[in-house]
Amino acid sequence: MGTVVGAIGMFLFGTEKGQDLLQQMREELAKQAEKAEPEVKEQIEQTRTLIAKAMDQVKDKVEQVAEKKPIQSAEFPKFKRKNNAS
Repeated sequence: MGTVVGAIGMFLFGTEKGQDLLQQMREELAKQAEKAEPEVKEQIEQTRTLIAKAMDQVKDKVEQVAEKKPIQSAEFPKFKRKNNAS
Protein backbone atom coordinates (compact mmCIF):
# COMPACT_ATOMS: atom_id res chain seq x y z
CA MET A 1 0.00 0.00 0.00
CA GLY A 2 2.81 2.38 0.88
CA THR A 3 4.51 1.65 -2.42
CA VAL A 4 1.34 2.52 -4.35
CA VAL A 5 0.83 5.77 -2.46
CA GLY A 6 4.51 6.65 -2.92
CA ALA A 7 4.32 5.95 -6.67
CA ILE A 8 1.20 8.12 -7.04
CA GLY A 9 2.86 10.93 -5.08
CA MET A 10 6.00 10.66 -7.17
CA PHE A 11 3.93 10.84 -10.37
CA LEU A 12 1.80 13.80 -9.24
CA PHE A 13 4.58 15.87 -7.69
CA GLY A 14 7.64 14.63 -9.58
CA THR A 15 6.59 14.63 -13.23
CA GLU A 16 5.38 17.24 -15.67
CA LYS A 17 2.33 15.12 -16.57
CA GLY A 18 1.53 14.76 -12.87
CA GLN A 19 1.78 18.52 -12.38
CA ASP A 20 -0.57 19.03 -15.34
CA LEU A 21 -3.03 16.54 -13.85
CA LEU A 22 -2.89 18.30 -10.47
CA GLN A 23 -3.56 21.65 -12.18
CA GLN A 24 -6.57 20.17 -14.02
CA MET A 25 -7.89 18.74 -10.75
CA ARG A 26 -7.50 22.12 -9.00
CA GLU A 27 -9.33 23.90 -11.84
CA GLU A 28 -12.16 21.35 -11.83
CA LEU A 29 -12.53 21.60 -8.05
CA ALA A 30 -12.63 25.40 -8.31
CA LYS A 31 -15.37 25.17 -10.97
CA GLN A 32 -17.40 22.75 -8.88
CA ALA A 33 -17.04 24.93 -5.78
CA GLU A 34 -18.09 28.02 -7.73
CA LYS A 35 -21.09 26.16 -9.14
CA ALA A 36 -22.17 24.88 -5.72
CA GLU A 37 -21.79 28.22 -3.91
CA PRO A 38 -25.27 29.64 -4.72
CA GLU A 39 -26.93 26.36 -3.71
CA VAL A 40 -25.02 26.26 -0.43
CA LYS A 41 -25.90 29.89 0.30
CA GLU A 42 -29.58 29.14 -0.39
CA GLN A 43 -29.48 26.14 1.96
CA ILE A 44 -27.87 28.26 4.67
CA GLU A 45 -30.54 30.95 4.25
CA GLN A 46 -33.35 28.37 4.42
CA THR A 47 -31.83 26.91 7.57
CA ARG A 48 -31.55 30.37 9.16
CA THR A 49 -35.21 31.05 8.33
CA LEU A 50 -36.28 27.71 9.80
CA ILE A 51 -34.31 28.33 13.00
CA ALA A 52 -35.73 31.85 13.33
CA LYS A 53 -39.30 30.51 13.01
CA ALA A 54 -38.63 27.80 15.57
CA MET A 55 -37.15 30.34 17.98
CA ASP A 56 -40.21 32.59 17.57
CA GLN A 57 -42.51 29.64 18.32
CA VAL A 58 -40.54 28.74 21.43
CA LYS A 59 -40.56 32.38 22.55
CA ASP A 60 -44.34 32.55 22.08
CA LYS A 61 -44.86 29.35 24.10
CA VAL A 62 -42.62 30.60 26.92
CA GLU A 63 -44.52 33.88 27.02
CA GLN A 64 -47.85 32.03 27.13
CA VAL A 65 -46.68 29.86 30.01
CA ALA A 66 -45.20 32.85 31.86
CA GLU A 67 -48.48 34.80 31.58
CA LYS A 68 -50.56 32.00 33.13
CA LYS A 69 -51.33 32.17 36.81
CA PRO A 70 -48.99 29.90 38.74
CA ILE A 71 -50.66 26.96 40.44
CA GLN A 72 -50.83 27.31 44.19
CA SER A 73 -50.24 24.27 46.30
CA ALA A 74 -53.70 24.76 47.87
CA GLU A 75 -55.27 24.04 44.49
CA PHE A 76 -53.98 20.46 44.58
CA PRO A 77 -56.19 17.88 46.26
CA LYS A 78 -54.90 16.80 49.62
CA PHE A 79 -54.07 13.16 50.00
CA LYS A 80 -53.86 11.32 53.28
CA ARG A 81 -51.10 8.88 53.81
CA LYS A 82 -52.14 5.39 54.61
CA ASN A 83 -50.60 3.96 57.69
CA ASN A 84 -49.08 0.62 56.76
CA ALA A 85 -48.23 -0.25 60.38
CA SER A 86 -50.87 -2.98 60.57
